[in-house]
Amino acid sequence: MHAPQIRARARGLPTSAPAAIAWALARLEVPPEHVLDVLQLCLLRINGWASWCAYLGWEARLDNTRDTHLNELLAIRVSWEALLQEDRREAGAACRLWQEWRRTAALTPSSAQTTEALWQRAQEISYQDALLCQLQAPSTLGCAGHIDPASAHLVFCIDVRSERFRRSLEAVAPNVETRGFAGFFGLPIRYTPLGTSASRPQVPGLLAPRWEVTGSAGSLLEDQLIAARRKHALDVQAAWQPFFRLPSGAFSLVETIGLGYFGALLGRHFGSRPTTADSWGLSGADAHRLRPHLCDHGPNMLAQSADLVTGILRAMTLTHGFARLLVLVGHGSQSANNPQSAGLDCGACGGQTGEINARLLASMLNDVSLRAALSARGIEIPASTLAVAALHNTTTDEIRLLDTHAAPASHQADLARLRRQLTEAGHRTRLERAPLLGFPDRSQQPKSLLKRYQMRARDWAQTRPEWGLANNAGFIVAPRSRTRGMNLEGRVFLHDYMWADDPDGAVLELIMTAPMIVAHWINLQYFASTVDPEHFGSGNKVLHNVACGRIGVFEGNTGDLRIGLSRQSVHDGNKSMHTPLRLSVFIEAPRAMIEAVIAKHKTVRQLVDNGWLYLFRLDNALIERLESRNWKACVGESLDGNQSSDSTRALAQAASLPSP
Repeated sequence: MHAPQIRARARGLPTSAPAAIAWALARLEVPPEHVLDVLQLCLLRINGWASWCAYLGWEARLDNTRDTHLNELLAIRVSWEALLQEDRREAGAACRLWQEWRRTAALTPSSAQTTEALWQRAQEISYQDALLCQLQAPSTLGCAGHIDPASAHLVFCIDVRSERFRRSLEAVAPNVETRGFAGFFGLPIRYTPLGTSASRPQVPGLLAPRWEVTGSAGSLLEDQLIAARRKHALDVQAAWQPFFRLPSGAFSLVETIGLGYFGALLGRHFGSRPTTADSWGLSGADAHRLRPHLCDHGPNMLAQSADLVTGILRAMTLTHGFARLLVLVGHGSQSANNPQSAGLDCGACGGQTGEINARLLASMLNDVSLRAALSARGIEIPASTLAVAALHNTTTDEIRLLDTHAAPASHQADLARLRRQLTEAGHRTRLERAPLLGFPDRSQQPKSLLKRYQMRARDWAQTRPEWGLANNAGFIVAPRSRTRGMNLEGRVFLHDYMWADDPDGAVLELIMTAPMIVAHWINLQYFASTVDPEHFGSGNKVLHNVACGRIGVFEGNTGDLRIGLSRQSVHDGNKSMHTPLRLSVFIEAPRAMIEAVIAKHKTVRQLVDNGWLYLFRLDNALIERLESRNWKACVGESLDGNQSSDSTRALAQAASLPSP
């Protein structure tokens, strides 16, 4: 770089981050009004590492502490720029050139940028019009809020992948009622598997866990024995890890182990059930006996649990009319050799599966003493209602009911019927998804089609195990009756909500400040990874190498950490599988309730006012869009299937609207 004096000059830098930043800004002669812009530019030059440090700061703030990694990284970067500048003839030349560019081209949108923004808006209008037509259809208006009597209530995560399965299940079993709720089921927990110290939060990134959960077989002695056996098994596995990870292991390990490892390879490849981190070091019998157990938090534990569950059921709008089966369906993905697998699991559970949360809440709802406490709070769960946990494998669209071996004989027939309905709904969902995965033959038998999905999930070389949340575009907060029977193509987050049961607007406030924010995060991640993959995507998954075991990936062996989604997550090799649209949010609630949340929360206000998402209000046949703090009536126009005319009309409409 023709800068031989940098090592010597670096020794003279200030030793604290704030002092180093001040020294560098002075050397670069940055005017005070441009300091923030220059510092942000320095961080964007190393966006991956800066993002990791910002994440550490985020976690620290959730724990009411402070992390300085981002400041230190910034000090390193801006000092580096100043050290390079030392060898220039004219001090501050680079900064002045940047200021001149900023005053001219940077602040003046080019005609190409203006045209792209216009087409972006037209594309969003086209999608919104089609959805408006569906929501304004007479068949969606005036429906009952729930099915009476329902044979089963199934509460799914609002994840867009559940929309297809819910629609299929309701077609197979019209007497089943499905609901949408955040996939962590409202439990603010941190989970530590029995016999390990690997603690992890099972909550969205917005929240900090408050309660500790571990596994238990029901007795202290049995838990101690299982923990000892697991610790021994994990210690043996850990002893082998250096042989697997050292470069020389690629040559010596196969020669050493030989056929002894052949059985394990076959098990990984042909096993029908995915192996999870929670089962590591456990025998099948031990894993079968363990259940999530809430650690004791003092003498008021029952009252605290009852208050928590009361809030959860009210947020679900499920406080009466309980069916014989109340099924809490968490979800998780299945893939092999995939460093980005957490991005396919439940975002509401912190990138984990929702199994722990579903099983814990089901056990709490079945607890007799807790039901008595709920009754005192106005929620009466009949003795005939059984809460059951389930896990939706989003790669294969199989739903497995959990812990049913302990279910009473009185409910075995109900569970058997539900299993048959879930099996049929899974087949319908797989048929619908088959063309997206390159399985064009829709006449395949259920078993053969399921086998193809399972083989894809176990394939170590498969870079596209499932499309995850690709093509997400909408978020609907309304009773299921508003959308039941509508084909939303797996593109919409569905959160059940009845404003009449929320007189103080507390539930709506929770939805707009948590699930809606998380849905926006997901939507923006897919949007940015599609429109600017160089800066906001993680590149080619085939070239990924995991950095430090957990913090991110390199594309190759070095460089900046890559953030966002890989190309294979949004592109099938021939065409894009994600249409980049900003999130369209539809809420069925009075204006005053929605406006109160916007006025109270700055983050929500920024998302709406600055055009990061679109906000619509549903009121029977009337649909309004919030634009510049004013509500304007919307009318969806019937689409005739002519893509050219649709695009032309949408483009004309976009050109007549103010830029969001």
